[in-house]
Amino acid sequence: MRLMHFALLFLVCMMCHGELYRQRPRNNHYLTEFYLWMSIGGAFGGLFVALFATHFFNEYHEWPIALGLSIVLAFVVMRREWGSRTIMPADHAGKPAWTANPAKQGWVGLAFVLFFGFFMFIQDPFEWRVGPSTEYVNVDLDQSRNFYGTVAVTERQYPQHPERNYRIFYSGQITHGLQFQSAEKRSQPATYYSPQSGVGETFTYLHQHKKPLHVGLIGLGAGTLASYARPQDRFDYFEINPEVVRVSQKWFDNLSTIKAQDLRIILGDARLQMERLPATTQYDVIVLDAFTGGSVPIHLLTREAFQIYKSHLKPEGFIVVHITNAYLNLYPVLKAQAQELGMGYRHKFQDLDRDQFVNRNFYFILTQDATYLKDYPSVGRVLRDDQGHVIGVENRDRPGLRLWTDQFSSLHQIQW
Repeated sequence: MRLMHFALLFLVCMMCHGELYRQRPRNNHYLTEFYLWMSIGGAFGGLFVALFATHFFNEYHEWPIALGLSIVLAFVVMRREWGSRTIMPADHAGKPAWTANPAKQGWVGLAFVLFFGFFMFIQDPFEWRVGPSTEYVNVDLDQSRNFYGTVAVTERQYPQHPERNYRIFYSGQITHGLQFQSAEKRSQPATYYSPQSGVGETFTYLHQHKKPLHVGLIGLGAGTLASYARPQDRFDYFEINPEVVRVSQKWFDNLSTIKAQDLRIILGDARLQMERLPATTQYDVIVLDAFTGGSVPIHLLTREAFQIYKSHLKPEGFIVVHITNAYLNLYPVLKAQAQELGMGYRHKFQDLDRDQFVNRNFYFILTQDATYLKDYPSVGRVLRDDQGHVIGVENRDRPGLRLWTDQFSSLHQIQW
């Protein structure tokens, strides 16, 4: 699907740049004015997205609007180009000559229209090819957009089985939490945060010691990890997007029903906010949960960032990093940081479980706790052949990967 978006954008750009070239002034004295207006148009486009779209659109509506306008332009170009192809008097060889207008713009316009139609059929934005389900209905509860992107909440309701109803939180197209609506399952962590996940096992291990925990969590989502809090614990959430805070408090009750004796939501960039904490703030667990999308905050994964985390970590504390990502393999980045800090590390992969609403997830855990490192070995993804036979375990390591710092990082080296 991404390739289709890229192809559409390429066709639009080809057509628009072709029209700009055709409209260029023949008199060189007007070239400066021509390029000035081109620049002003680009500036207004950027201002429209930054100042208007983020405040008045709850989705990326400027993309379909631009496609619609491009269709109109494509028809105008095709009509003009094909209508202007006339036969000129015969040339010196006696052959009739066409005007010097091969209608290339028209072919680009036709290709764009056809490709856009195919794109709309595949994308199915209005779900005209998908009939309503007799088992459940989806109810859109909230959707908003700001500088940081879009957030939305959808509730899936089962009229015949209301105990199965749940709400799901989306940041862009990525799931960032799910909460069941029945009283029996309301506090059950699902999606990436089940008790068998890497973060779930870490909390289970620490709860065995029964000591109070001070937990720092980077990334709020629906607040699912609040379900692991006990009355003697303290939870500090770091969240950069105020819309995420609003949605999690309005549509989910993970935060309002948390059992912890103290809950803080610290709004702002997590790295900067944690750097400003007093040196006496020491965490038993720091959970980094901000890397499931296609655009990861690299400044939270550098050597300097991990030095900040460690400075606020107790001697046998844990740094738990959620590195589930469909586009990037973050494992070697975290391994390099663990080695740089001189900390032990483990990883935990959990496979999909539709019955329990558990998504496939992957965690990287850094700690100096020798007992944990001994009792909880790493668990990787099991690879199987077409017949279902086990053929090995996935190796995500990339030997020789350069350590990420504030001066260097490379997504090219860790793409899937």
